[in-house]
Amino acid sequence: MQAKKVLRNQHMEDIHDVIDKLRPLKAAFPELLRLLDIALTIAVSSAACERSFSSLKRTKTYLRSTMSQLRLNNPAILSIESDIASSLPLEVVVDRFAYQHKNHRICLL
Repeated sequence: MQAKKVLRNQHMEDIHDVIDKLRPLKAAFPELLRLLDIALTIAVSSAACERSFSSLKRTKTYLRSTMSQLRLNNPAILSIESDIASSLPLEVVVDRFAYQHKNHRICLL
């Protein structure tokens, strides 16, 4: 109730503004500041985590089930971050791969 009275006429847009206004009054509101700090560190939702597990389920098919964890990591990341991966220019990625891997038996294109 007291913090609400202190913050009544203050212009604040998000929780960071509330913390900035209350930080000088830490002695008066120690538990409220601790609670606000915890609220900033807790994830808002588990949607990103669930999305990665769904993507991994699609990526790790029967044929890929014998893949090691390290080798499975790269296709899983590409599948999870498909919006970023689809925006990459394919020619640049292929050229960079060809430059870094000097194996001339790999035919690119």
